[in-house]
Amino acid sequence: MMKGPITAIKVFHWSLAASVVLSWLFAEELTLWHEYAGYVALALIAWRLVWAMVGPKSAGLSRYTRGAKKAVAYSRDIVTGRGPRPVGAFPFASLSVLLLFVTVTATSVSGWLIAEPYRMAMLPDLPSIAAPAYASGYEDDDDDDEGERYGGYGGEAMEEIHEFLANFLLFVIFAHVVLMIYINSRKPNRRPDPPGRQQAGT
Repeated sequence: MMKGPITAIKVFHWSLAASVVLSWLFAEELTLWHEYAGYVALALIAWRLVWAMVGPKSAGLSRYTRGAKKAVAYSRDIVTGRGPRPVGAFPFASLSVLLLFVTVTATSVSGWLIAEPYRMAMLPDLPSIAAPAYASGYEDDDDDDEGERYGGYGGEAMEEIHEFLANFLLFVIFAHVVLMIYINSRKPNRRPDPPGRQQAGT
């Protein structure tokens, strides 16, 4: 019964990982592939959030939000010196999952904004941007005209934000991987009993 949702989560997990890796590999040279990889990552996050709402209960994100709250409370108690109870690694792994979702989304959106100079200035017209290019009355060959119309300001600041988010994403990924390795290493590694022993026990 759980096989379908678990398989879908695994496909999402490794597809997102692949898109992030490809985005980093193509960051310096193949900028079009870098951009497309970012869009794929953003689409995967959107799908995961929608599936969490309309899919089976096991696909929900409530366990991650509960775990993240515990991690935040634990960190707050450390800062305030309240002597927190140990909560284990899973709450911090849950927090890293939510941070991954947020950081991938923010990095992809900021990348989309700097892909064309005029997009930053077009933010007030976001509904028109989301619609087809012709819906706002612009001509097909008017990328340069749009740049002149909107001024193309804010690009350098957004590039710095995009770079910061990309570097922060690396940190979150590293923390997530370390936490998951630790959690898996703590799981009991039980092997099934040999058939002869199973029969003897029945």
